[in-house]
Amino acid sequence: MLTRSNKSAKRNLVQKKEWVTYLSTNINAVRGTLSLSGDSLSLQTSQITEKRAGGLFDFLFSRTVVQHELVFKLDFAHIKMLRRGHYGLEKNVLEITDAQHNIYRVIVKNYQEWAALLGQPA
Repeated sequence: MLTRSNKSAKRNLVQKKEWVTYLSTNINAVRGTLSLSGDSLSLQTSQITEKRAGGLFDFLFSRTVVQHELVFKLDFAHIKMLRRGHYGLEKNVLEITDAQHNIYRVIVKNYQEWAALLGQPA
């Protein structure tokens, strides 16, 4: 018997996680993590920036900052269409269309594996 806490734990269990490239525009690509949990698919990007103090103090006071941004978290009910896309010669592009007709393009290592996990024919 599943209790409320067991249901939420099952929902949040990560089935697959992969370091991917998110194509935010036709010429801009950002690295991030694509995660598949029990009932949702999410993408969180990571961008590394360097904060500098300037002048002689650059060496002492510069620091690297990693900024994380949640691009999307979609329940399976809100995913309207999944298909294989292309980006130049790259054929492992997962194109996700949500209920609001937003299109997310993600370069994955193995398109067939993601399609099978998301219940789509390869």
